[in-house]
Amino acid sequence: MRLQRLDILRGTAIVLMVVFHLNYSLVNIFGIESLNFSELLWYILGKIAALGFMTIAGISFSLAEKKYGKNIWEKYWKYAFVL
Repeated sequence: MRLQRLDILRGTAIVLMVVFHLNYSLVNIFGIESLNFSELLWYILGKIAALGFMTIAGISFSLAEKKYGKNIWEKYWKYAFVL
């Protein structure tokens, strides 16, 4: 059973991270200032995206641990090895 709210929050965090890193690359690597609205805005956006993603990952792991019990570590080590 999937939790749609958690998936929406995860997707939002990923989109925020992609937008933040796109802006960072354009400004700091290529010198293009097209999306550079305010440095404070981008700083806050980056922090919100990172904290949101880490929080959602922790919630997801907690829910998976409740579902799978002690076998969760075997499953995640297998995924980590594949990655």
